[in-house]
Amino acid sequence: MTTPHTSEFDPPVPPLDYTGQGDSSMLHWHPMRLASVCRYWKSTTLLFPSIWTTINIGAERLYPNANTELAQLCLRRSYGACIDVYLWSWLPNDILPWITETLASQSMRFRGFHVYNFDFDLDFLHHFAECPTPQLQNLTIAPRSSVLYTLPPIFAGYTPSLRRLTLANFTSWRGNDFHNLTSLCLRNCAQGLTYRELVDFMGASPLLETLELSDAGPIIGSYELPPNHQVSLVRLRSIVMDYLPSIHITRILSH
Repeated sequence: MTTPHTSEFDPPVPPLDYTGQGDSSMLHWHPMRLASVCRYWKSTTLLFPSIWTTINIGAERLYPNANTELAQLCLRRSYGACIDVYLWSWLPNDILPWITETLASQSMRFRGFHVYNFDFDLDFLHHFAECPTPQLQNLTIAPRSSVLYTLPPIFAGYTPSLRRLTLANFTSWRGNDFHNLTSLCLRNCAQGLTYRELVDFMGASPLLETLELSDAGPIIGSYELPPNHQVSLVRLRSIVMDYLPSIHITRILSH
């Protein structure tokens, strides 16, 4: 009942404050507080790895719930349960080795992996290039930058269980097998893709329910698709397209 529940798709920034301090709208419990009641309560909370499955790392000086000691504690106490990882906003340099080695070695347990709201170079993502994630369902990679990147292959290019994907500031993501999605959000993306590549990318997820394209149009002048080139998205319920020229919207919807 007290486990924090953040969004599985496009998580909030910043994460919720579990310390019970500050604004009343951010008063949320963390299981660590239950473990402090007494010896019996502590032993009880340790019996449930699922309540320690949120690994939250960011700027500790702003949000104490994102401190590295708590993240390390949660990783230990989650044992073999699936974990949700949130890496956001100015990662401390002293924690990077733990993230790229210890945490990366637990990729088989990743259920959610969200990297967002801070500037990083692609060397950071290369640490996850050969980390298999057979259980990964939710992925967000959204650096806070005006620089456009090409997403390198991550998680061995194989994410069979991925259902919710958010990408920001990437021109392309070739080498990554993103398909069978139910939610797709592209922001300031896809300028490196042709119309055919973008339409086929959406067509690789016939179960798609939510689609957001924000400033994510394909290459101008790459419209080579025949009128009868169609993709079937029979479950699509929500479409958001903004910061796109009307010609892009018309062409995309026509397919």
